[in-house]
Amino acid sequence: MYVSGSIVHWIGKSATTQFAGNGAQNYGGALYVESGSTVAWEGNTATTSFVNNTSRRTGAAVRVDDSNISWTGDLAMTQFIDNYSLGAALEIAESTVSWTGHGATTEFVNNSATDVSGGALSVTDSFVSWTGDNATTKLINNTSIVSGGALWAVTSNVSWTGDNATTQFIDNTAANNAGALLTTGSTVSWTGDNATTQFVNNSAGIGGAVGLESGSVSFAGDTKFTSNVASVGNGGALAAVNAFGSTESSTLVLNGTATFFNTSAANGGGLSILGSCNLTFGAGDVRFLENSAAIAGGAVFLAGTSVGPTFTDVTFSFNSAEIGGAASIWDRDDGQGAAVSNIGYISSVANISFSGNGFDCPSGTFLDWNEFTSVANVTYPSVYQDLLTALDIFNFDLSWILSVGCVVRTDFHDRLLVSTIGPIVGLMLLTCTYACALQIHQGSSQNLQSVWNKHVSMVLLLTFFVYSNVSAILFKAFACEQLGESIYLRSDYRIECDSPKHQAFKINAGFMIVLYTVGIPTLYAGLVFRDRHLLKKDEADREDTPRVTSTSGLWKPYRPSVFYYEVFECGWRVLLAGVVVFIYPDTAAQIAVTLMIAFAFVIVSEVLSPYSSKWDRWVNRMGHVVVFVSMFVALLLKVDVADEDASSQKVFESVLVAAHVCMVLVVVIEAIVLTSSLRG
Repeated sequence: MYVSGSIVHWIGKSATTQFAGNGAQNYGGALYVESGSTVAWEGNTATTSFVNNTSRRTGAAVRVDDSNISWTGDLAMTQFIDNYSLGAALEIAESTVSWTGHGATTEFVNNSATDVSGGALSVTDSFVSWTGDNATTKLINNTSIVSGGALWAVTSNVSWTGDNATTQFIDNTAANNAGALLTTGSTVSWTGDNATTQFVNNSAGIGGAVGLESGSVSFAGDTKFTSNVASVGNGGALAAVNAFGSTESSTLVLNGTATFFNTSAANGGGLSILGSCNLTFGAGDVRFLENSAAIAGGAVFLAGTSVGPTFTDVTFSFNSAEIGGAASIWDRDDGQGAAVSNIGYISSVANISFSGNGFDCPSGTFLDWNEFTSVANVTYPSVYQDLLTALDIFNFDLSWILSVGCVVRTDFHDRLLVSTIGPIVGLMLLTCTYACALQIHQGSSQNLQSVWNKHVSMVLLLTFFVYSNVSAILFKAFACEQLGESIYLRSDYRIECDSPKHQAFKINAGFMIVLYTVGIPTLYAGLVFRDRHLLKKDEADREDTPRVTSTSGLWKPYRPSVFYYEVFECGWRVLLAGVVVFIYPDTAAQIAVTLMIAFAFVIVSEVLSPYSSKWDRWVNRMGHVVVFVSMFVALLLKVDVADEDASSQKVFESVLVAAHVCMVLVVVIEAIVLTSSLRG
C-alpha cells in the first residue's frame, strides 16, 4: 500500500487490520507513507498486524517519510512479526509516530535487518512515543547485522510515558554495537510511576544492551539489565560515547532501581563510559550485582570523563575484573584494586556500598611450594632460599602468632594446635557476626540475602587460605625418622614419635585431616555439584539464584564446562604440600615422583583449559612452570649433580630467582600491559 500526500484512517472498536506476506522491490514491504501524509488507526481493543513482510531495501513492513502515523485505543494491539529486509521492519524518517492507549500492547518480534542498523525500528530526525498507563512494549529476538539489534535512533526523540508501563528488550542481537538500543545524537526517555524497563539477554560486540552516542538516555521506575553480553569490547549492559568514536557529550540518568548481571569481554561489565558523559545515579536504589569484565571495571568503567559521575544510593556487590573489581575510573593515576581502581574525578558520592568485589588472581600454585621444600628437605642456593622465605608469608601459617619476637618457645605440637584451632575460631566469629546481622536485618529479605552471601564468601575465602598450610602440617605429624634407638618427628627432632603425647596428637591430626583435608574439598564439591545444572550454562546465565551468587568464588573464574575445577585444584595442592611426605621421604625418589605428579597436572590443566580469562590462563601456566622447574633443580641438588662446580649453583640461583620474580610480578606486568592498551 502506497500513501502520498493523503489521509488514511482505520476506525473501529475491536477492528482487525493485517498486512501479511507482502513484498516491495524498494521500500516499505507492506506500507509506504510519504509527503506529509497522515495514517491512523483508532479503536479500543483493535489489532493491527504486520507479519512476514519484506522489501529489497529498507522498511520491511512500513516506511514513513515526512508524515504522521498513529495508533490510538485502550487495550489495542500492534504487532510487527517476522519482517525481513536490508533495514528495519518499521523505518521512520522526519516523521511523527505514536502509540496511545491505556493497557495498549506493541510487539516487535523476530524482525531482522541484514545491512542497516535497527532490526525492528530505525528512527531518523523524528518523534516516536508510547503513551498510556499499564501499556506494554515488547522488542524480542530482533536482529541487525550492523548495530542496534532492536532500535536505532538518530537525532530523534523517543519516549515511553505511563504509570505501571512495561518495556522489554529481550534476546536482541547486533553484530557490532548495541544489542538492543542504539542512540546517536538522540534523546530517549522513560517516565512514569512504577514503570518497568527490562533489557534481558541481549548481545553485541560492544554495548550488550544499549549503545549511547552523543545523546541522552534517562530511565525511571524499575530498570533491569540482566545477562547482557558484550562479546568483543566494552559495556556488558551499556557502552557510551567514544566507544563508537564520537566526541560529543552524552547524558545517562538512572532514577530507579537498576540491577545488572552482565558480562564484557573487555571493560565495564555493567557500564562503559568513554569520553565526555554526564553520568548520574539519582533517586532510588541502584545495584550492580555479579557483573564481570575481562580487563577493567567489573561493574563500571569510566575513561576520560570531563564531568565526573554522581553516585547516590549505589551498591556494588560481587563484581569482578582484572583491574577494579567494582569500578575502574581512568583519568589521572594508574593502578588496580578490588573495589575501585584509579579514582580520577567523582562529582558526588552518597550511600555507596562495596561488597564482595574482587580481581582475579589464580596464581596460588607457587604459594604451596615452600611446604614441599620443607617436606623434601631440600636446601636451595642461598639467594633463592631467601626468596622462598620471603614468599612464605602468603602461606597463612597461623602458628607464627605464638612465636612473634621469639618471646614464646614453640614446638610442632603448638603449631599443630594453633593451625587447626585458629580457623575454627574464625568460623565461630563469622557465626556470631551472622547471628547479629540476622537480628539487625529482620524483616528485610533483600538485606538478609546480602548478609548470607557475604558470610558464605568469607567462609569460602578462609577455607581457601588455610587449606594447603593446615593440610601440610597435619601430614607432617605422621612423618617420622629413626635415629639410633629412637624415632623422631622429622619436622621437630625434639619430639619422639613413640611418646604418649605425640600419639595423642596423631589421633587429633587424623581427625583434623578428615575435617580439613577431606572436608574442605568435599564442601566445595557439594556446593558446585548441587548447582551443576546452573553452572554448566553460558557465563552470562550462571547467576540465576542467590545460592549460586554466594558461592561464586568457587566457580566464577572457570569456564562453564569445568565449573568443578576448584575441587580438582584442592587435590593438586594437597598432593604437593602434604601427601608427598610419605613418598620415599628425604630421598631423590621422593622429588622424582613429585616431579612426575607436577608434570601430570600441567598436562591436565592444559587439556581442560579451565580459566575463562586469558590472563588467568597464562598466570596459571607460569605457576606450573615455576613449580616444575624448581622441582627439577631440587632433584639435581638432591643427587649432587651440581656439587662439582660452584658456578653451577650461581646458575641455579639466577634461573630460580628470575622465575619466581616473574611469578610475583606477573600481576604488575599485566596491569602495565592493560594500561598501555587502554591508553593507546
